[in-house]
Amino acid sequence: MNPRTRFKACALVAVLGLSLFVAPSAGSATSDISSAIPKTHHLYVIGDSLTFGSSLFAQFPQKLKATNLWKTTVVDAVVGRSAMTGARIIQRKKLKVNTAILVALGTNDMMSRREKWYPARLIDEVMKAANGRPVLWLNLEYSTTRRDWRARGVRFNRQLQLATERWPNLTIADWDKFFTPNRKNRFPGDGVHLNVSAYRLRSTFMLRSLRTWATALYNMTTTTTTTTTLAPPSPEATPDSEPNQESQQEPEPQAESLE
Repeated sequence: MNPRTRFKACALVAVLGLSLFVAPSAGSATSDISSAIPKTHHLYVIGDSLTFGSSLFAQFPQKLKATNLWKTTVVDAVVGRSAMTGARIIQRKKLKVNTAILVALGTNDMMSRREKWYPARLIDEVMKAANGRPVLWLNLEYSTTRRDWRARGVRFNRQLQLATERWPNLTIADWDKFFTPNRKNRFPGDGVHLNVSAYRLRSTFMLRSLRTWATALYNMTTTTTTTTTLAPPSPEATPDSEPNQESQQEPEPQAESLE
């Protein structure tokens, strides 16, 4: 079964939470990510098919829980989800005050919206929904074969950086800087989805970025709050929350979606 078929076949179980935890082996890549810092926050991860792929092919939720950095972790990934839909989901969820939010959204939005003003509005909608909670946002990266989408991704990333001036609770995980593919097969076919090795790399990037962020959040409980942009981990590095109500695909009115 090819990866695209597996994405559709697994859409009904796209939300991967604590119940799916499988203890990693002793040699797991998560062993060097675990931390002894006190747990100060719950973690809610909201993403689209890129996060779903990292969960399906790289066991991201299981490895995330194994880091032991968070009081609880929930990974909510749905194929085709837009950031605007994500904003509504975050707004209506009864998240605890001390919940940190990892946002891995925006790819579908930039595939379908060309307006120059739209990225800033989209980012502000998500940040308003976060209601002051700390947000770590993975920026965007498209294949060089899709110049139109790539240009919109650059615009989105620029606006995301500017948004840190308006939203002191926003931190950026620079996936665009970290992941510069030198082979076209990193983006098989559509210029958006990744191959298996790239999904594993994305999982490792998220885990390492979250470790840095968790440490920063802990330090912020005793020192002055600051806003930072996370430096990407080295490319050479080896790679309770409520039940989610969005387990079905969530199509947005858009020209194209990650399906």
